[in-house]
Amino acid sequence: VPSELVRLALRIGAAEVSVRSRRRSFEISWEGPTIDNGVFADLRSALDPGLRPDIRQAAIAALERSGMEGLLWAAGLRGARVRIACSDGERYWCFRDRGHRRPCPRKETHPTAPSSVVIRWRCAGLDRRRASRWLAIATRFAPARILLDATVLPTGFAGGLYHLRLEEPVPCRLGLTRTGDEPVLWLLRDGVVSARATVPGYPPFEAAVELGGLVAAGASAADMRRAATPFLGELVDRAVWLMVQVSNRLPEMALIDRERLGLLLLRAAHKGVRTAEIRRLPLLETASGEDLRLSVDEIRRMADQRGGVLAAIEAGEETTGDLVDPRSTLIASSEVRHLLAELTTVRFQSPPIHRRRCLTRVTERGRAA
Repeated sequence: VPSELVRLALRIGAAEVSVRSRRRSFEISWEGPTIDNGVFADLRSALDPGLRPDIRQAAIAALERSGMEGLLWAAGLRGARVRIACSDGERYWCFRDRGHRRPCPRKETHPTAPSSVVIRWRCAGLDRRRASRWLAIATRFAPARILLDATVLPTGFAGGLYHLRLEEPVPCRLGLTRTGDEPVLWLLRDGVVSARATVPGYPPFEAAVELGGLVAAGASAADMRRAATPFLGELVDRAVWLMVQVSNRLPEMALIDRERLGLLLLRAAHKGVRTAEIRRLPLLETASGEDLRLSVDEIRRMADQRGGVLAAIEAGEETTGDLVDPRSTLIASSEVRHLLAELTTVRFQSPPIHRRRCLTRVTERGRAA
């Protein structure tokens, strides 16, 4: 419920939302846009057990159309109590629900604060820590600053490398991350996460996709996933495009990030996404110790001159000074070798080393023993 009340605040245009947690309650407040008194009238009708069912249903429908269904969910839970105070700088009005008894509105009085809204929500059996954890997850991509107990909540993708904002084919934020084995879509409504989906079989990336204009209020997780499905192909393509664009920064990256990006690009090429572009990129390091990187096409041509076979070693393998041809020896993990073999039909083997140096090292180790 706290995340739904934050969603409501963002929907009506709040630039900053403050959330304070208590033992069994939350207070959500913001300055600026307020909640119209007519919404309170619909909320009172929806919660009033003394009214006819058709009148209550009409009030519920009105709340959903106005995007205020979060108030209904907050007040409608068993054991819940909610109090909403609004001021527009000239007037002050308040709604108070007393836990499934007839709600009692306070009369308008003179304002005591500038334009603002304060919602106090209390519920029996509330798991405060769990609600706070979900709030932090659900608001990572919010378009406004969110504070929880006076601390600004983190934003963006966890473990992010690079990100990109898009407006087409759907408003979203794409991110390349240091972890994960498949694409993850965070499906948003009004800037707050409503569902999560994965896309097996493609190189991993993350996307926060805004679907507020495509789904109805109260859409289920299944509805959100169906709404995102038509955009999957283009999102994958744009994510791989981002990988291609940042590949020119490989020399500047830390080793673990270089390996991650190179692997993502090879997975994309193997899947048939922008394969021609990726094959031309200088992705693979050699054991020469120089800043020499080879593209997939260059590896293919080099292998053709050596009977279709190239030497390869794992990163960190001790071979300094022993390799016969370090410039043609790739530094590649077993997965990278497998992908290269699929893309080029090249076979890989352990590299030949200088026999004299090999014997010298064996002798030295024997003497040391």
